[in-house]
Amino acid sequence: MAEVSPVQVRIRLRDSDIRPTLLRELQAHFSDPEHNLILQEFGCNAARIDLAVVNGALHGFEIKSDCDSLERLDSQIVS
Repeated sequence: MAEVSPVQVRIRLRDSDIRPTLLRELQAHFSDPEHNLILQEFGCNAARIDLAVVNGALHGFEIKSDCDSLERLDSQIVS
């Protein structure tokens, strides 16, 4: 059996790999529960936000993993 070099091995990150780290970072940055609400899979009109922080403003975070397409990204961003 041929050996696989480390260069040939590509780990594909998924949402489930990224979400816990992002959630920990948001909880550390927005740590005041009286002023910050962190929501997962927040529905807003016809859109869905992977992670959202509500604190007088709405901060939405769309997780894009190696398994996702960037096709819809432009329509998910508000300029």
